[in-house]
Amino acid sequence: MGKTTSLIYTYKGIQLPVKVYFERRASSRVSLGKSAILLRVPWVCRGPLLNEQLQWMGNWLEATFQKKPEQFMRLAKSNQPYEDGQTLRLFDGPVSLSINTANRKTAKGQYDHDHRRISITVPEANTFPKDQLSNLISRCLASHYQSHFELKVFDLNQKHFDQPIQEVRLKNNASNWGSCSSNSIINLSTRLLLVPEAVQDYVVIHELAHLIELNHSKKFWALVEEAMPDYYQHENWLKEHGAGLAL
Repeated sequence: MGKTTSLIYTYKGIQLPVKVYFERRASSRVSLGKSAILLRVPWVCRGPLLNEQLQWMGNWLEATFQKKPEQFMRLAKSNQPYEDGQTLRLFDGPVSLSINTANRKTAKGQYDHDHRRISITVPEANTFPKDQLSNLISRCLASHYQSHFELKVFDLNQKHFDQPIQEVRLKNNASNWGSCSSNSIINLSTRLLLVPEAVQDYVVIHELAHLIELNHSKKFWALVEEAMPDYYQHENWLKEHGAGLAL
């Protein structure tokens, strides 16, 4: 069984978490995980040999950053700790976080829409993972905003596509803004709560167009443009601002 260690790698002034896996392998491999950079190295890599692999990883980051800067920013933000009193800027107004500790093994949360507050209770031992807390906050918000997105999806579908939809799902997806399955399930990221409604509409239209064209062909983009002639403005907004948006 391999050994794992964690470290922080500073890149362009951004602190990025790295998980190093020591495995029975001949060469190293690096990839971007959901909450950390994943570096897999041969079992014998220690000391100077490991430093060489970290330098190699830095070169890989340099090349990859040029192609996918939004993923690096999302990774950096996803590891910033939540704070009591922190404010989330949702599309319909700010929501505050109230974080308290208690003698319990699991965390719990509740969203009070009237007071625009998410109340979170976490175990006293400050070891509750950030990604699990993010998922908890996402679930609290999804329970309230599910109807908002269902109405948007079915309304835009009726106006522009008129296709059968099996279900609309909200989940804390950091890898994309939405997806459409082959069995007509529309999946939307709760990160859409952080973007303007017009951008939400674009993402929904994008996924609805996949009900007809499960690809990104010219026919697909023609469907998107017919439903939303200025879609490219909202797509550009996501490219420019989406990197730093995470629950």
